[in-house]
Amino acid sequence: MDRRHCWGVLLDRSAKALELARQGCLQAAARVSQLEAQMQRLQDLYADYTRRLRDGQDRAHGMSQTVSYRNFLVQIGGLMERTVQDMNAARAVHAAALRDLQRTEQEQNKYEALIEREELKANDAAEKVEQRAYEELAINRYNQQQRAA
Repeated sequence: MDRRHCWGVLLDRSAKALELARQGCLQAAARVSQLEAQMQRLQDLYADYTRRLRDGQDRAHGMSQTVSYRNFLVQIGGLMERTVQDMNAARAVHAAALRDLQRTEQEQNKYEALIEREELKANDAAEKVEQRAYEELAINRYNQQQRAA
């Protein structure tokens, strides 16, 4: 089996792995973006309910409403903490996906360089065979000319 064919097969496999790594990286980035947007919504909601609580404290209103606002703020705070944890985990996954993408790109570049090197070797070998054939032809003609003379 020709080694160039083997490198081509490995290059095809690395191209598929590269595409999968790109998809994984895009999905991880999308997850990070989704969690960042969720965190922004939670922060906006927290700020809104904090404002409502302060406005309610300035006016006379029921104790149950104040307790409800405070409980809701505690729940939002818990959601924000969980979102931060999820965001950190998603960022770690994204960083790992980027490293995997970089590794697969390097692997593909390596196979491309190996294929190129094998092609150069094959071309050099073919040129040497051709050069030998020309030299042999020239020697035969010279010998024929010497015999004819």
